[in-house]
Amino acid sequence: MSLRKEKRKEVKKMKSKTLKLSIALFVSLIFIMSSVSTAELKSSTLLTGSIAIEALKDPKTYTATRYVESVNIHPMRSSAVGINMDLLGGNVTLPFDLTPLTNLVGLQLVVSNQRLWRQHNQRRFWDVPDGATLLLVFRGMTLQNARVAAYNTKSVIENKYGFNLHLVFGEWNDETDDRFDTAMFVYQGQVSEEAYASFVVEYATYVPNDGFGEGLTSSVLLQSPVTAMAIGVLHERFPALGLFTEWIPMLSAAWIDPDGLVKVGTEVDMDLSNIMPSLSPVQGASYADASIITMKLPYVVDVLEVSPRTDNMYPHLKGYFEWIVKMDLPLFNISIDHSYSDIHVKYDFNLTNLQYYPQVIGEMSIASNLPIMEGDDLMYNFTFENVGNEPAYDIEVVYGEFAKNETLGIQLPFAKAGLTFDVDKIMYYNTNTDILSDTEASGSDIIAIYGWFFNTTLGDWVSNNQVFTDEEMDNIDKLILKDETYLNLNPMDFTTFNLNDNTVGLNATIPVLNPGENITLSFAIENFPSDTEYIFIPIQNPFNQTEIHVVNMTIVDYLQILGSTLHLPEDQLTWTHLFLEPVMGTAFVYEDADGTEFMGITNGLVIQIYDDEAVLVGKVTLDKDVYRFGENATFTLELTNVGDANATNVNYSFGHAFVTDRFDLSYVNLIPGSEGVVPLIKPGETVVVQHEQPVITNVGLHPVFAVFNYTSDEAAHPKYDIFGQVGHPAVASSMDFGIVLPPPHKEVSQEPTYPTPEVEVNLEILGYTPGVTEVGDELLIRYNITNVGDEDTNIIMLQRFPIDEQSNEMLLRPTTPADQVNITIDGVPVTDYSVTFVTEVVIGMPFAVLAEDVDWRRDDVYGVPLAVNETLIVEFTVEVNAYGEVYLPPAEIRFRSEYDLPETNAINEEGNTAPVTDEATAPEGFATACGVPNILETTISPENTPIETGESSTNSWGSYSDSLSLLFQSGFNMSFIYIGIGVIAVTGVAVLIYFTANGKRR
Repeated sequence: MSLRKEKRKEVKKMKSKTLKLSIALFVSLIFIMSSVSTAELKSSTLLTGSIAIEALKDPKTYTATRYVESVNIHPMRSSAVGINMDLLGGNVTLPFDLTPLTNLVGLQLVVSNQRLWRQHNQRRFWDVPDGATLLLVFRGMTLQNARVAAYNTKSVIENKYGFNLHLVFGEWNDETDDRFDTAMFVYQGQVSEEAYASFVVEYATYVPNDGFGEGLTSSVLLQSPVTAMAIGVLHERFPALGLFTEWIPMLSAAWIDPDGLVKVGTEVDMDLSNIMPSLSPVQGASYADASIITMKLPYVVDVLEVSPRTDNMYPHLKGYFEWIVKMDLPLFNISIDHSYSDIHVKYDFNLTNLQYYPQVIGEMSIASNLPIMEGDDLMYNFTFENVGNEPAYDIEVVYGEFAKNETLGIQLPFAKAGLTFDVDKIMYYNTNTDILSDTEASGSDIIAIYGWFFNTTLGDWVSNNQVFTDEEMDNIDKLILKDETYLNLNPMDFTTFNLNDNTVGLNATIPVLNPGENITLSFAIENFPSDTEYIFIPIQNPFNQTEIHVVNMTIVDYLQILGSTLHLPEDQLTWTHLFLEPVMGTAFVYEDADGTEFMGITNGLVIQIYDDEAVLVGKVTLDKDVYRFGENATFTLELTNVGDANATNVNYSFGHAFVTDRFDLSYVNLIPGSEGVVPLIKPGETVVVQHEQPVITNVGLHPVFAVFNYTSDEAAHPKYDIFGQVGHPAVASSMDFGIVLPPPHKEVSQEPTYPTPEVEVNLEILGYTPGVTEVGDELLIRYNITNVGDEDTNIIMLQRFPIDEQSNEMLLRPTTPADQVNITIDGVPVTDYSVTFVTEVVIGMPFAVLAEDVDWRRDDVYGVPLAVNETLIVEFTVEVNAYGEVYLPPAEIRFRSEYDLPETNAINEEGNTAPVTDEATAPEGFATACGVPNILETTISPENTPIETGESSTNSWGSYSDSLSLLFQSGFNMSFIYIGIGVIAVTGVAVLIYFTANGKRR
């Protein structure tokens, strides 16, 4: 066997793996879903005071029945690569015991040091502020008891790791049933360099030394310039389902290796052994249910090498790679356990080769003359044309699902010659005497047959007054009916193959199709019966075993009941542009000379038999094969009526789609403004429509198509009025592909393919003089927010103000009235947006929100528009209300892009699309599983209005100022201002505190 043939064989084997991704997602879903308590929860007595704290201090091994591990690889700028590891379940020993807190739903502690992220990435790897963030969720407790439990738990965490945590915000959901009252507490605090290093070393001891955990060591984290770690414990309760309670441990870590990729010229090598040298060999934990490694490229590249082969299809097109290292699902009879020496991907930023590829367009049509009447054959033609610039190999076509007993034709039961059916005739069968008679009878021993045949030759009802055994009665239809074969399948250029035990499909392989060549394959359904003949089916009444009805119906009625791949029409609404589940064509796959796999889909067809019919064939083409991002593309739709009746009210729209591994269009995105209507297309006529649209969409090989529906304007059938003015289901055209490349200035670079905002936040505090500033003095807080990216955005800012947790008094009190806060963009006052001070909060600190001048509590919040290179300045004063250390939490700046940036932890799903035109959800994680907002998200509610309207959604990324610890103490000439994990000594009189966070300087 040649090497190319062997490679094709491997690619075919890969198709059998398409279930595995779904199974992997299923495992994760089961894990998350099983973590949410839906059963009735019972309130319990809470330990309070020192007893609770002492009880929590003991080490505890948390054990879960399931264990899922994953490693996600994110190539970044230059040779940098980000790694995100999640370890869910299994056995983890932590230095605190949460089990006495029976009402605790979950705990998550996130410790982050990402100050240097701008050197390696466009956004923070994890969307969390630096320092420590602790999330606690309780259910079934009073608010006061929950406060005590949260405080005690927070104290244990502080004592263990040397943190100083402050209650920043939270939520209290007071339900009708007290058992479901939910309290959430979020604490934040700074982490010194020593405490951070100590935590890293401690954290590494929690990680199992088996499977992927072998690759995470303290040295890996300590040597990384950007790190973030999370510890979680989720309390699972499912008593209603017979499952026992579990405390499920969760460990997550993210770090950036500045030299993890090997870059030579425009070529880049990703070797897992270089990124995680201690993970050798690459294998899952012995007790893992699933061990999965993924990589998502944030830019378009030419993939040169992948080893081992991925378990997902089309990694070269999607830029998404998935390797299922281990999968143990006995329920689905799936057991996978690989051991790899390494995982290697090589790619090239030089995209010249991507402009050369085979491009096969498939068109399905009808070769038979319409209408299809008695004795006619219905022949389908599939024409494949290579409009690309390279040969296409091994084009594999699969069509249809046919019942096995129908492949040789459908057996239709007709009445035997000389018999006349009377629907009102009743025959009676006596089970005691075994006599069938037309003499009326009744009783428990009588079976009535409704509808019978008169034998004109004998001049009597069939088998009248004759004796029948039980077996003869069971087969009485043989006395009156004969089977005739119609609608037999002729494969012609195809071959039948078994889909399952009951159905078969058709397939064919075209060995090679050179550029400019085309070939047609055909199959036929032969010998249609007459539409006026009746068939007869004896049916026993399911509710009355003493009744049998002989049902008579026409062939048309019978075929409609059975349904078929012919898409026989039913009563339809005439839709306009609501194209739900359009009739698709058939999928086909093919390869280039290197064995790289491509796919296509033919157009769909809706036809009709026994009457005049409009049948539209839609073919979509693009004006070019290769586009630059933002360049205009012309879409052309050819609609040909191959039927013999007018097609009227033809509604169409152009669209693009995401194609799944199962060759489905998982969703259809119609192109805005591409809708149109063609009033009339006559038989044999072709109408051409076009639409021009800027190519602002996924970069890479991109499928485009059209969807249309129409009314078949034939005359009403004399017997079947459903055949007149039929509004057909939506039908899909053939699919064309064009490759979209980045703008020339972004090619051969590692900048994002799409425009993206990059927000730089500078915080100034003016008026602070160490040793002089005291209680009652005012400070001026100024935020400088600059969009240093290349895309306009919208800004929402949220700043929380410190309080004394015992007295609830504000330590820094805003003194500028809300309507007098100074807000400018490049010096121009902003009037449509304002700062709202919110001082009444149930849990946590008061805060200020900068947004549109509306009630921020509504479901949507509009952010301040900020164009490229513009600077937004917000200024207001605060009064110092207390001596001692005052913790000012980091300001949170939310900004949104029209496009996904898949190199960050929250945007790493396979179904990445751009631009974002609908609401996208943040990744479901720990807090979401608890039924509360994720601490990786802001507390402002998201909305899905496009960004052009001026709205900024929390489907966005965060920028954070550093937190501050200001020391107000009289009688000293020196004070310290703690900025993040560093300490700056401040002396002298007037001091300007100035620092930069979350943005890169160009």
